[in-house]
Amino acid sequence: ISSNNSLDTSLAKADDVITLTLTSSENIQTPTISMSIGGTSVSPTVSGSNSSWTATYTVIDGINGSVSFSIDFNDLANNAGAQVTNTTNSSSVNVDTTSPTVSSFTMSDSALKSGDTATVSIQFSEEVISFSNSNMTVPNGTLSTLTSSDNINWSAVYTPNTNVEDTTNELTINNSYTDLAGNSGSSLSTSNFTIDTVTPTLTTVSLSSNNSLDTSLAKANDVVTLTFTASETIQTPTVVFQSNGLSINDSSITYVNTSGNTWIASYIVYSSDSNGSVSYTIDY
Repeated sequence: ISSNNSLDTSLAKADDVITLTLTSSENIQTPTISMSIGGTSVSPTVSGSNSSWTATYTVIDGINGSVSFSIDFNDLANNAGAQVTNTTNSSSVNVDTTSPTVSSFTMSDSALKSGDTATVSIQFSEEVISFSNSNMTVPNGTLSTLTSSDNINWSAVYTPNTNVEDTTNELTINNSYTDLAGNSGSSLSTSNFTIDTVTPTLTTVSLSSNNSLDTSLAKANDVVTLTFTASETIQTPTVVFQSNGLSINDSSITYVNTSGNTWIASYIVYSSDSNGSVSYTIDY
């Protein structure tokens, strides 16, 4: 028994033809051949003559399971032969008309920033073939080679591209893969994930004091203010001031997000601060 399935003659999908071939020890009358698939009776077409006969059946969608059969026959003198229910060469056919589906499709991180990667995990409902990175749509990044030990569970690593800021991203599996019988698969996308690999920059930075005579100078009890604007929204920055290359004495720097991406950091000049130029570092 075999099928004309292009991938595996021991499997059959919808529209494949199953063929049971039999040869008798002498010429026989037309045999009676019963066939069932997964316990469901089907009606094969019997043809042949003398000692060579075949029974064929074209698989219809929605029927699944192993193919079983029985052969009853008589010779030309009407002597009954022993019923046959097994092949002589251990051949068999299993019918699979069910398309494979994606059971789960997840990413380990849904908010990717510079230096981040995400593990992509895919689980199918059954073994699949013809599945590779070419079956994937991968926006704004790259996907390492998909690997699997059982052709059901697959994994890879997604790495976002640099200088990308996009709040709408999905990985997608297309339907060009199949199961072992050749049934086409279904497509599915991950949940949405965000990417921000754009490095923020400071577009403007200015330093001044509230000295009443000259804002480029400061005396004891004056307030020194550093004002800067970032290219995008940032978290609270950290500013370190020095006076003449030495630490200032005011340990309580004040931070204010004045508007949008603009921040000010200020401190009060102490009389014990070293005289000289004020320098600073900004971490954000």
